[in-house]
Amino acid sequence: MADWKLRGLRGNCMNKLIAAGLAFAMLAAGLGGCIGGKDDGKLNTGAVEQEKFVFEGDAIPEKRYNETSSLIVIEKIPELAVITAPLTVKRTLTADKNGTVSSAEVTPLIVYSDDAAANCIIQQLQPQKIMTFGSVKISGENIPVTTLSEVSLKVAGMLSNPEKTAFIFSDYAIGMAAVPLASYLNAPLVYAAALGEVKEALANMGISRIVTLGSVTGGDEHLSAITDVQERFINMLAEKGDYCDYIVVANAYDVQIEHTDNKFPQDCMSMAAAHLAAFRNAVVAPVEFEPADKWNDTAQAEEVKKAAMDARTLLLTHGMVPKYVCIVGDPKAIPMKYYTGCGTGEWAEEGIPTDNYYADFDGNPLTQEIAIGRIVGRHVGDASALVARSAGYNRIVELEKAKGGVAGTGITSWIKNAYFIEGTLQIELFCTGDVVQVNKMLTEGGFITAFRHSALGALSPAIEELYNNNYLIYYGHGGDDGWYYLGVGGGGADAVRIGPEDLEGKVIPPGNGIAGSCLTSALDDMSEYAKAPIDQRISLAFLHAGAISYVGGTRVTWGEVKIWPAMESSCNGMLCNRYIELLTRFNSTLGDALMITKNEYYKMASNMERTVIYIDNNGVPQTYHGLTPWDKRTMLAYPLYGDPAVNPYEYPASDVIFG
Repeated sequence: MADWKLRGLRGNCMNKLIAAGLAFAMLAAGLGGCIGGKDDGKLNTGAVEQEKFVFEGDAIPEKRYNETSSLIVIEKIPELAVITAPLTVKRTLTADKNGTVSSAEVTPLIVYSDDAAANCIIQQLQPQKIMTFGSVKISGENIPVTTLSEVSLKVAGMLSNPEKTAFIFSDYAIGMAAVPLASYLNAPLVYAAALGEVKEALANMGISRIVTLGSVTGGDEHLSAITDVQERFINMLAEKGDYCDYIVVANAYDVQIEHTDNKFPQDCMSMAAAHLAAFRNAVVAPVEFEPADKWNDTAQAEEVKKAAMDARTLLLTHGMVPKYVCIVGDPKAIPMKYYTGCGTGEWAEEGIPTDNYYADFDGNPLTQEIAIGRIVGRHVGDASALVARSAGYNRIVELEKAKGGVAGTGITSWIKNAYFIEGTLQIELFCTGDVVQVNKMLTEGGFITAFRHSALGALSPAIEELYNNNYLIYYGHGGDDGWYYLGVGGGGADAVRIGPEDLEGKVIPPGNGIAGSCLTSALDDMSEYAKAPIDQRISLAFLHAGAISYVGGTRVTWGEVKIWPAMESSCNGMLCNRYIELLTRFNSTLGDALMITKNEYYKMASNMERTVIYIDNNGVPQTYHGLTPWDKRTMLAYPLYGDPAVNPYEYPASDVIFG
């Protein structure tokens, strides 16, 4: 960990009013069905009494983002992520003939962890200016970090701060919670163990109002608890007529973890939450617990769930309806929830890791009430780059379009291309349903598709074709360490695959990896199939190389072939087909597309009568009325790795080829 001496002493680390009874009922229903425990439905706001405001606009403000041509790179010092977050966004709230507009000028930020992650985002964003903080191996305008208080004051001098306010913190968790509040005001978050250390310097800068946080006291206003900070932020938005629909959950304890190479938990991944919260104007719901030795820790999952639910209830009581929740951290620091009974035969009692639990507020984890994603990577450098990629996505697209000709939006442009690989022994050996459907969706969405079918190994993918696509789609056998387009798992043919080594050292466009296959999103080591350390997990390899998202299975998910009334698709094929369609034809965000897909899958499968052959039933057909165990497994086992609010590029109607 970089220069711990700098850090000083650490503390322990619906557009109208929603009726109080409704908010309580929603909270109680969620707790009753999901995490247990008694709750009186009231938020703990400490001693702070604030006049309560409720969003009462006729319409939610339109969000507009404008990316700068700059990039900020900071040293891996946890509090530095909090301190620099207000530099990443400048917000304005205006009105035009169409209503209220909430605009944000965004500057992407990354935490330096290794050269590869930093160089990847630099190649994608092509920044004209780079500002660095602390000791990083990236050239730019450097702000040295001698003490955290000193660098805080330097940042304070860079902010417009129209309300002449400063927030003082020493506890990382409450500082993280205050990021969206300070960032919205373009006000500084100043690190100090006591107010006296910085009070005079702030006065000399013209600061007229000081808000102290947590263990630091003595300000004009004091917010003692994280819930006070959350309430202050949402209340301010409601008063101004602005809106919050995004929740960020991170484990602040991960900054105390000793760094280890190539294994989870990774230290400091929560640092990525600061920039994400500032960028998305999101309420931050920190948890703070030491990651358990086991992957399947129910108590810790419940703590994460409660943090998300409390934030959701806060938004609802202020007249705001949350659309997105984003988990920031690896599945050791913030565990997935494991469910059994989602399979047959030897798979019946296998635990299925899922993030659905954190998007479930009605007690049914097979459906989602909110879109969810997870910011993750091999380390904090990758995780922060994933956020920066989201923040700078429009710039990356515009840089590509500016090339003009066939390279801009033409046949050689990554934003125009989609690549589909079908593996040996996938369902298309029996039926061409998925291939035809996906190709039709992509074509009707305006994309040029390259298609590879292994045909029992007769045609191998050209690896170079992987590196220039908006969509990289694979249907076939998979493992945590690759796409096994030739092979069935466990045999010599498994050496023929697309693996992390094919992406190592590459910088690919910010495309979307989608694998209708088993295990490619598995990040734990509980599965008997686990083969790879962190740097050999195929999902993380895509993100490390520059992808903006990845969707795949955390366990075996193929499951079944529908043989009557007609063979159509495997379970994961049915899910991925609709996900792709929503992204490429219906202008959906990543999180919305996956949420809608799972909810539609649930409704459709619940009303189906099917005769199927399961992979563990010796070829004996079985007839099901409604959901099968493998339907349940499929809906649980496909998480989104990426920012759920990202909307991948799609083509104007004039560019779309129908037919």
